[in-house]
Amino acid sequence: MDKNLELLRTVVIAKLVYWDALGELEKRLAPDGEFSDRANNDVIDEIATLASALHGPHDVGAITQEHLSEIEELARQ
Repeated sequence: MDKNLELLRTVVIAKLVYWDALGELEKRLAPDGEFSDRANNDVIDEIATLASALHGPHDVGAITQEHLSEIEELARQ
């Protein structure tokens, strides 16, 4: 199989997993089970900020309860 095609498929799978996980987080954190438009954008931005601060998946332990609290606050907007 073409290596670029394989890589593209991996990226698409990662995006699908991301959307599923974000949807579950939304159900658990949003007051009505659904983020407002503002909360959705802010939560996604904060997740991107957290991810960009890591050097790889092995650093995920650096995400703390404080980070979760910030996300929870954004989710209530």
